[in-house]
Amino acid sequence: MSNYTKNYTNEVKLLHSQIEKYRFVDTTREYKFAETLYNLSTENNDYDNIAYSLLRKSDDFVTQENFAVAFTFISNAEQISTDNKLEKLLIECYVSFATMYNSLGDLHKTMEFVLKAYKIAKNQQNKYPEAFIINKIGDLFLQNGSYLKATGYFEHALEILSNVSQHDETILNQVSFLYSNLFFACYKLERYDQAIAYHTKRSTFLHKTNTFSNLYYQFEEAYIYYHTNERDKLCKLVSSMIQELSPNSFYIYHTLETLKHFIDILYFTQNNTLLYDGIQKISSTFKEQGNIPTKIFITKTKIKYYHKYDPNNTAVIISEYEKIEHLREILDQQIDTFKCHEMESQIQTAEDKLKHEQTLKEKEMYKTLYNQDSTTGLLNRRGLNEAFKQMNKRKTIPSTIGLIILDIDCFKQYNDNYGHLKGDSAILGLVTALNENSSKHFIPARFGGDEFVCLVENKTDEEIKTFIKLIQKHLAAKKIKHEFSTVDNPYVTVSIGYCNEQFTDSISLEDLIYKSDIALYEAKSAGKNRYFKG
Repeated sequence: MSNYTKNYTNEVKLLHSQIEKYRFVDTTREYKFAETLYNLSTENNDYDNIAYSLLRKSDDFVTQENFAVAFTFISNAEQISTDNKLEKLLIECYVSFATMYNSLGDLHKTMEFVLKAYKIAKNQQNKYPEAFIINKIGDLFLQNGSYLKATGYFEHALEILSNVSQHDETILNQVSFLYSNLFFACYKLERYDQAIAYHTKRSTFLHKTNTFSNLYYQFEEAYIYYHTNERDKLCKLVSSMIQELSPNSFYIYHTLETLKHFIDILYFTQNNTLLYDGIQKISSTFKEQGNIPTKIFITKTKIKYYHKYDPNNTAVIISEYEKIEHLREILDQQIDTFKCHEMESQIQTAEDKLKHEQTLKEKEMYKTLYNQDSTTGLLNRRGLNEAFKQMNKRKTIPSTIGLIILDIDCFKQYNDNYGHLKGDSAILGLVTALNENSSKHFIPARFGGDEFVCLVENKTDEEIKTFIKLIQKHLAAKKIKHEFSTVDNPYVTVSIGYCNEQFTDSISLEDLIYKSDIALYEAKSAGKNRYFKG
């Protein structure tokens, strides 16, 4: 490995570690490191890291609800991953699309991309992606209140991961999240013993997984204290959580879900002071940052609080309602912008596809013209060579290959006396006879002037003779007058030579032409209007 390659590899590893460090925590910094990786990998034509860096750049725009820009980054990453068969990254692309559409509240599109990801993941040798996607599907059902379905998916994902080495931090986090998801699904189904059992299993992961995972462990404890009616422990825990609350407490793509849990446990305490302090802390935490749906949720929470505990404070309630209207207008604009951008992108994709198809059609057309005789429409010499190559590629052992050469008798005299236009008519008479009897095993071509050939694949001598007789019969039936022929026949006739050989690797088209040409010469010498085998 050269020094340059070593340096590049080390630099990429360092950038990856920085990106993953700030992912879900500080997307602005994540974007900066992703941009550096993008520039570096582009210089080195490293498509794997180009696609990865585009996905990580999109994270920042998803959190800002700038879906149009995020869509562009993810689409570009998807195209690169598809073109270069980067299945792991293609899974990530589909998950990113699903996350984005989930933020937009489009469950149908979200599920569509999750299932696309699953289709690839289930065929991976590494079973982690499959478990990750199944957990994601369960997560969608959990968010939408289908707790029983969600439980089935979570248990299936856990079963897959039980057969995977759990020393990797990513696997540990995934198992921890699954136990947490199973806790909430079971709790909602009022299977409290099962929920507590999953919570207990999570305790072994507390110091091995990330802060966000540990925050959910505290949520679970709060739900258990509420169920077991241990109000003092609940209030003490919630008070501690309020003090520790910061933007870093939230996993970016699950901010709303996390906030809902936080508000639930605040109401569990039935302590007006804790409830007020908690809502104010959340509100101040997301005052300068946080996406629009998050701000709408917080504003709704404040309105609910004032309606219940301070209904006479109408000025504040009206102000909060006005804030919601303003936030909804901004969100609608963002969604409209995204949908317009998405539509433009789809139109562009369709146009590109049409251009590509048109290019392929034109290419096929020029290829056909290149291999075709302009007068007769049969294959020319180039086309004949190509047909032989295709036969050679698909041949089986044993198989046969033959060649028929057909030459119009006394064609020079025909042209000299009837003119070249009539000469073309005579040629087309033979071409019609060939076309009417040709098949995938008998491929006719114009060899030059009045001379034609026919490649024959896997036919016996008797079958070739039958074909030749049919050509002679069809041509005779056309009764193309030729008073200047030396053949004892007043109409246009042909002399034919053919060969039929075992199709071995050593045989060439030139060999077939040579043998058939000798046979043709013998037919001409014997008086014309007949056939011989070479």
